[in-house]
Amino acid sequence: MDVPRVSPDLCDGCGQCLSMCCADAISIEAGKATISADCIVCLACVNACPQGAISEPTQPPKRRPRLPFERRPVERLRPGPPAVLWPPRRS
Repeated sequence: MDVPRVSPDLCDGCGQCLSMCCADAISIEAGKATISADCIVCLACVNACPQGAISEPTQPPKRRPRLPFERRPVERLRPGPPAVLWPPRRS
């Protein structure tokens, strides 16, 4: 998958993109941002960069990127105690 690209000429290493990345795929090395292959292509870094140093990937992702919390299996509901209606009904 293609990831956003950082232009080293424009990047000043401010870290705005680093704080916006939900996949922790951005690091600052030698005063410049670098994006790893862990990127989920959410493009938050592109919008966050005040210098305009991060550009969108050349190819769009093939499917919608999944966020880390979507990878967890959903627990099935288990039957519990019967619901209690409040206030209690008087007979």
